[in-house]
Amino acid sequence: MSARARQALAAVGGEYVVICDSAWSSERWPMWGVERFPSIEAEQRHARLLAEADALRYFDSLTLLGTESA
Repeated sequence: MSARARQALAAVGGEYVVICDSAWSSERWPMWGVERFPSIEAEQRHARLLAEADALRYFDSLTLLGTESA
């Protein structure tokens, strides 16, 4: 499933900024990451691709959207 998630991200022009393995310190969130998308439409398409692949069935997830700041 992680390969499908990577493919969905690449298909919309998104990229991983950071992926963190926090299993050693968090039972609730054993892994987290930050992704960058070229537009909100790309992020929405990414969400649809994940839903179509039934990816959210395998992950307990929380999505927060924001903008980059300097």
